[in-house]
Amino acid sequence: MVQSRQKFIYGNYSIRALAGFNFKKNQIEACKKAILKVLKQENKLIEKKLSILDNKKDYFCSLKIALYPNFAMSEKPKEVRMGKGKGAVSYYYFPVKKGRVIFELKNVTNITALTCFSEIFHKVPKPLRLVSSFY
Repeated sequence: MVQSRQKFIYGNYSIRALAGFNFKKNQIEACKKAILKVLKQENKLIEKKLSILDNKKDYFCSLKIALYPNFAMSEKPKEVRMGKGKGAVSYYYFPVKKGRVIFELKNVTNITALTCFSEIFHKVPKPLRLVSSFY
């Protein structure tokens, strides 16, 4: 049985998790900023090459984030006595299972996909893999 989001839906390249973990909201945001920084440079190069065409949007590189952090983790402050109810929400996360697609890249070259992968490799606590739909 195939788990949800193990297939390509949006793009040519995807980044998958090789182990299960909780992906925090700030980690997702850091990965998104790193990938968009690389894609912005690539889109500037594409725009210079395609200055003649009218419909340039079909050729630009884009990113699809395949998860949304909607689970809340609550914590009580340190050195607080037992009881008195549940603690406040400290952060939001998304539980990622093994093999799940985390990010998808559309209209990118192999070099750009590898650059995006190397940018976020150190921002995620568990091992990842770059998968191509061309094989």
